[in-house]
Amino acid sequence: MSLPKPHRTLLTLICIIAGFMSACQIEERELLSWQNDDYGHLKIASYIVDVNRPIESRKKGISILAKGRHYDDILSVYQHLTKLEQGGEAEAAFFTEELITFIDKTLSKTSPEQQTIAAELSFFLMSLEAPRQAFAIRNEITSKLTKWSLGYIRSGREVIVPSQKPGMSKVKEAHIKPQDILLSLLHVTSAVDQSKGVFDLVKEDMAENIAKTDYILRIHKVVHDLRSPSITEQMAVALLAAARKSYPESITEAMVEAMIENKNHTLIKFLIEIGRDRRVPFTTLKMAIDKAANGADELGINDEVIPLFVRVLKSPTAHAQMIFRALRWSWEFSTKEGQEISKDKIKEFLMSITPDFSVPVSGTDLKKEVENFCVQFVEPKKDKARELLLELIRELKDKQELWPARLYTLSCINQLYPDDFPKVMKRGGLYKRYYQKDQKRISAWRSDGDVTLGSITDEFMNPMR
Repeated sequence: MSLPKPHRTLLTLICIIAGFMSACQIEERELLSWQNDDYGHLKIASYIVDVNRPIESRKKGISILAKGRHYDDILSVYQHLTKLEQGGEAEAAFFTEELITFIDKTLSKTSPEQQTIAAELSFFLMSLEAPRQAFAIRNEITSKLTKWSLGYIRSGREVIVPSQKPGMSKVKEAHIKPQDILLSLLHVTSAVDQSKGVFDLVKEDMAENIAKTDYILRIHKVVHDLRSPSITEQMAVALLAAARKSYPESITEAMVEAMIENKNHTLIKFLIEIGRDRRVPFTTLKMAIDKAANGADELGINDEVIPLFVRVLKSPTAHAQMIFRALRWSWEFSTKEGQEISKDKIKEFLMSITPDFSVPVSGTDLKKEVENFCVQFVEPKKDKARELLLELIRELKDKQELWPARLYTLSCINQLYPDDFPKVMKRGGLYKRYYQKDQKRISAWRSDGDVTLGSITDEFMNPMR
């Protein structure tokens, strides 16, 4: 008895589907047998590029290559598919989509080893133009990967390397670093319109961990390598917040370097401001004020930072070396080539030096510092500085409390204008009435002990005595 025509057609379709499923199962078993062979990955790669093979079996092959970390083979397959004369673009897109699907599923797993494989594959895809574009718009995946990267960067741990299994790549270390993943993510998603971008996630995580200075500095290195003005500006906010959160312990040489690299006006000013604080290690303060001064000069904000140097000069708690440096930078910024020397500014600098600053306690360090300042900084401008120093020495005659300004002015005139010095000091009784009688004791001027400012003046007036 024959079946009705519709039933015969349905039976034929069932037979065809059954045969197809049987073929898929046979081919899939063959793929699974290859995955444990040392060279099975090459057979699987060849299988994937055969567009006549069952689509589900090809997907299985793609998954096997990805799990085995055979990234060279994955690249070869991708390049081969893009070169197909017919349907090459579609085949390459299919291959890319399967890899992205694999990444999405694998990142969601709890196994750190599997997550490493997903991260490695992501980094690989982000190096290829078309896959990079397809990957960048997958906000859910980029978010997962960002959080994966931040977790490792925050902890400072090494990436967990997948265990070696039969058929896997023989590489015994991770192919990537979390910082590299984050940098790539920031780069590839920069042109993508997202409600919450990669750096938004980074900012949220930094805000929650702002007290972890080392973590913030690791993120800074990634941002610095990105060279994005807008993200760099946002990073400056995080650096300042981290510095203030754990101050003064947060002010390390690494933090200073990061702030200088960021090239932000506020950070530059902050590094000069802390020059007054003895709680910060002395070597770090020296590094900070000098690098910040150079940074200010590079950014063209000299006039903005001069008042900050003056605040250091006025600070009774600042190290002597900070006072010296603040004076040098103030003078240099105010006497640059091509600009007029402001008498008022130079007077302000010298007269701002606090009389309570801690003078070096031994040797002749103060004498060397003052003489070096006169020679290195004033002498190149000696012709223009002459009148203002001669005017200042007269103005300071009855201001014994401003002994640092008196000492610097006396020394510079004596060194740079030796013929003028005795004439000026004798005029109006400056020497005998005001300076010779000054009993302020000065340390670190003579190696044999303290000396009065009056005695120093007397030596200048009578060098042969």
